[in-house]
Amino acid sequence: MTGLETGLVMGGKFLAPHAAKAALKLAKRVTYRWRVDRDVHGRLNLKYRRRHFRSWLKTIKASDLDQPVEIGGPELAVRLSKWLSERDPAWERNPERLSCARRIIEATYLAILKLADPGLERQLREQWSRGRNEDLIERLVTLTGRSAPVSPEDLSVWLLRRSTERRRLRLAAFDVDADAVDDQLDALRAFVPDLRAGSFRVLVGSFGAGKSEIAEEWHRITISRITESPTSPVPVWLSARDVAASGLESSLAQLAGDVRVRSHGAAIVVDGLDEVDGATAEAIARDARVLVAGDPRSTVLATCRPSVLLESADDIAVDGFSEDAARAFVEALAGGRHLTFKWSDDLIDTIRRPFFALAAGSLIAAGHSAANQVELIDKLVQGALTRPNSSSATSSSDLFKILIRLGVSLTRSSGRLDGLSFQERQSVLSTRLVSRNVSNNASFVLPIFEQWFAAQALIEESDLFAEAISSPEHFDRWRWAVAIATLDGNSDQVDDMIEGCVRSNPGAGAWLIEQITPQKSTSQSADEGSVDPDSVGSRLLRANRAWIDSLGPLSTMLFPIADASKPIRLGTRVTGRFLEVGWSTTAPTADECIPLPDHIQFFSPSDKEWQFRSGGRLPGGIQWPWTKVRDHIASSTLNLLNGPTVLGPMGGIWHQEIRYRTARLLVSESGMRHDPLNRQRVIKAGISLVNQIDPNVENATIQLGSHTVELVDIKDLIAWLQSQGFESLERVAPRSDVLQPSPGGWVWDLYTPEHMARFCAETYGLACVAYDEVANTSFSAFGWSLGHRVIRPFGIFGLVTYQESALGTTPTFAYEMLPEEVLREVISKEEGLIVSTNGRSAVKLLPHPTGDSDDWRKLAEAQAKLTSEWILKNEIKTPFQNISSYNTIIECGHERPVSYVAAQWIWADLNLLSLAKGTFPQLDR
Repeated sequence: MTGLETGLVMGGKFLAPHAAKAALKLAKRVTYRWRVDRDVHGRLNLKYRRRHFRSWLKTIKASDLDQPVEIGGPELAVRLSKWLSERDPAWERNPERLSCARRIIEATYLAILKLADPGLERQLREQWSRGRNEDLIERLVTLTGRSAPVSPEDLSVWLLRRSTERRRLRLAAFDVDADAVDDQLDALRAFVPDLRAGSFRVLVGSFGAGKSEIAEEWHRITISRITESPTSPVPVWLSARDVAASGLESSLAQLAGDVRVRSHGAAIVVDGLDEVDGATAEAIARDARVLVAGDPRSTVLATCRPSVLLESADDIAVDGFSEDAARAFVEALAGGRHLTFKWSDDLIDTIRRPFFALAAGSLIAAGHSAANQVELIDKLVQGALTRPNSSSATSSSDLFKILIRLGVSLTRSSGRLDGLSFQERQSVLSTRLVSRNVSNNASFVLPIFEQWFAAQALIEESDLFAEAISSPEHFDRWRWAVAIATLDGNSDQVDDMIEGCVRSNPGAGAWLIEQITPQKSTSQSADEGSVDPDSVGSRLLRANRAWIDSLGPLSTMLFPIADASKPIRLGTRVTGRFLEVGWSTTAPTADECIPLPDHIQFFSPSDKEWQFRSGGRLPGGIQWPWTKVRDHIASSTLNLLNGPTVLGPMGGIWHQEIRYRTARLLVSESGMRHDPLNRQRVIKAGISLVNQIDPNVENATIQLGSHTVELVDIKDLIAWLQSQGFESLERVAPRSDVLQPSPGGWVWDLYTPEHMARFCAETYGLACVAYDEVANTSFSAFGWSLGHRVIRPFGIFGLVTYQESALGTTPTFAYEMLPEEVLREVISKEEGLIVSTNGRSAVKLLPHPTGDSDDWRKLAEAQAKLTSEWILKNEIKTPFQNISSYNTIIECGHERPVSYVAAQWIWADLNLLSLAKGTFPQLDR
């Protein structure tokens, strides 16, 4: 108990014997009321109608004075303020009237005590002078609502207590005292943004990156400002889930009051946009932009994970600690043990996020470790559940089941509904894992608790798991719970869940596998001994079959098979945790995995019946078969995109550019101008080459200079050219227009600025079509998990600029992706745009650096906001949104520039799903 609290309780204790007599005197004796009034007025510098106050004193009962002021005071203050408001319009107009009433009640309390015992009054007054009565203010605001008409000083006291409590709840899961890590968390304060009034910004960072802590610090700064300047904007902290339930303006009015916000504006934090679905997050962001546009005094700072909102200039990236700070933080929490030097780069990158640094440090201090962030979450929650203040949640099976139901209800409804009865709600509120939200529903104090309890239901209920992976909307809500559930299952459950996810959508399956795969360490885990050879074969076979079936036509390009529907035979050889795998070239009658023949080795001669495919240590973790196959796919996608394989439909843009490439190789043409190729000359060269090959050979790879070309592509090109009537074969994208470039120049010197802009417009317009073609055919199995498909059909809005550099005057291309509908609107309004023939790309040219580039950036930002509106209007929801702005070099010398651009977009989508390894596609460079 603090000194202040001691004084308050003591005051209540010593006044109690006098309460009945004082109340009687207040009711019956005019002179006594005058003496109290005179003493109160002398203590305060406040304006109020004293005769109304004296008349109110008659309403005080003995029970009102029989308890400490911090308990009875709030209700007395409310009664007094209401009494005065009904009788005095000036009092009712006072925006701080409740705080004034509180001060009058405190003074009244002292005045009555002074008349009863001056010594006790003096002692109590000295106690009160040592600190503010925060408990009284807390109860006063709680009693009257958060928009109560209180003074800036009282409001700041209440807001700071709320802020401190939020931080305490965030750290309670780690069993860490906020003061103990204050120095380490101080590093995050350097990232607190200085926001201008009238702006909307979003702190964007991965889960646990410290977004909420940074927002909390910004919130505390805005609280300090209202005590320095009463006209400063009102600080308001909102949960995105609460906003989703009632709307931004309604939530703001409920928490801060219409009058206060209209008078001063608001400094608002909207925490956790990633805790609602993508469309709802976009709606909240839209409302925030509208709010600050309508009130330039107001500011909104939101927090969100990547790929929930469209990227925009409003984003502020949050990367967390530096590597050294992260190591120091973990080791300080772990009691000074220097263990992080053994950790992999991936795990070090994880603990750069403060949440996971806290988790890792507290786990190490408790004698545990974790291999990835999902396991950190899992062990963190289990550790929190074993602590005395939360152990009741696991000791009672009934309570545990209610918490699971709560996790399911909150996940299903994106936090809007808890699905509990009054009695159940009271039970879970007793655990300290749960608190009330502004809608008076139960809500877990940390998202990880909700995800963990929801995961327990997924493990036991196959129908619920099927629901969780059934659509992008469901997977968006459930994916972290799915990851935790998969991590906690046995091998059969793990295989069932991952297979279900892979077959539902291979992109979602790949994401899940990445989350639960242990990050590589420099030392072997003690629990990773040898494995059962029998289970290795059957589990690996199951994983391969599921991936092949899920990928559809793409599987024949990534696995050594000709038909995805035909049975496969694998051969395995296991030594400890070392696995060698071969594929049979003969057709079995059913899928099977048999021992790999002894003579099939990595360096063994070729065999007619077997291909040796891989050898190495098994990946760590119970999910290892799925990780191994996923790794094979990820290692193959770069070669697939780089090679001359036809992706998309026959006759599509990808195929057209491969035909052009093949024709150039046949006639040994390598010029950067990309002049037309004579059709007859190409046919003649192709036939001459084919005639040199045995007619019985159907498939062959032919070396032409430093490049290779497939025999089937040559035959396809010849047959196609023979069926055409044109004289010359041209590149799909525009060729150069400068006939006599200066000697020693660069490839872009072959293009005039106007023609370079035309090249970009046509190339990127066709690339939009090429992406659609590939996404709809070769990669059709991925569906909604391809991030660029979120705004299909999309178009490009770009800018070509020329700037002076060491290489001379060089062009660059910056562009935004827009829904085609939005692009058409831009084209209709903007002048001076070069529009592609197919209408899916519009480019503005700035041949010289000017202020117009700033205007274009503002225009691009406006188009990004229009894209957000479009997504909201069309109710598009996906967990893997991948729409952003780009700034790139112009590949005007490339043989396949359109496919090159489309390949970058496909590659970015696959990279987001952990299905890409390497640099980036360069297409046969």
